[in-house]
Amino acid sequence: PFFWLLDSKVPALIWIAFLLGNAICHGAMIGTQPSLMGELFSTEVRYSGMALGHEIASVFAGGLSPMIATALLAHYRAAWPVALLLVGLSLVTVITLLFTRETAVRKTR
Repeated sequence: PFFWLLDSKVPALIWIAFLLGNAICHGAMIGTQPSLMGELFSTEVRYSGMALGHEIASVFAGGLSPMIATALLAHYRAAWPVALLLVGLSLVTVITLLFTRETAVRKTR
């Protein structure tokens, strides 16, 4: 739906796409990420583990993805390849979460 709203070229719909995307999707990620990252690591390595995990992922998701998306958009002259890139990144996230161990039964201190 996000890319359909962008492809409409109607300014109001583009604003709605960005507002809903930031309010819902970004908020859901930022709201849950700290607790997940905090539970993944023991207290001895928690800060280092969180920092390394977050920053290395930022290189790929935040650094390379815009360049890849721009190249896809320039080559295909359509938004659907960029949407497929995001679907692929989302699948990586889901697969990673499936392999994440539950930590509710483990002591965090």
